[in-house]
Amino acid sequence: LQVRPTADALWPSPYEPWSQFLTGTQGRDPGWDPLGTAVREAHARGLQLHAWFNPYRIANHTDPGLLAAPHPARVHPDWAVPYGGKLYYNPGLPEVRAFVQRAMLDAVARYPVDAVHFDDYFYPYPEDGESFADDDAYQRHRGAFTSRADWRRNHTDLLAREMAAGITRVRPTARFGL
Repeated sequence: LQVRPTADALWPSPYEPWSQFLTGTQGRDPGWDPLGTAVREAHARGLQLHAWFNPYRIANHTDPGLLAAPHPARVHPDWAVPYGGKLYYNPGLPEVRAFVQRAMLDAVARYPVDAVHFDDYFYPYPEDGESFADDDAYQRHRGAFTSRADWRRNHTDLLAREMAAGITRVRPTARFGL
């Protein structure tokens, strides 16, 4: 079950707004707990519930003004990068990586999900004539990396390792997949 499609949530998250896919309006409470219901009903039928998360995709458009007012990308506009007709969190910012982990681990801690899967957990694919605007993050946080590609791969590896450790800490029986 996709539970965090675009930096929003299918559960009452203290970190991100309700998903627009529930009511048509991001941030609108659907009046029930979709993830809680899905886990309960799956387990009642002897099924596992695997929760799917998109760590970095914020929106399928580039206008932060279309996001719910309390959306983290509006509160922290420096975290967002428009690219390829979409809006993404900047994986090169340590505070972004920490935030997306907190947001996702909230669901893992609250619900007895059987597995966590990541979808689109990497930098977006190259778009002709566009570059992913992470120059400032690269200059501030590159450390010993002399290759931006290696630096970016490192963020992907860090997110996977840190989330695996977080899932094991919060829900040791849950599996993790990319």
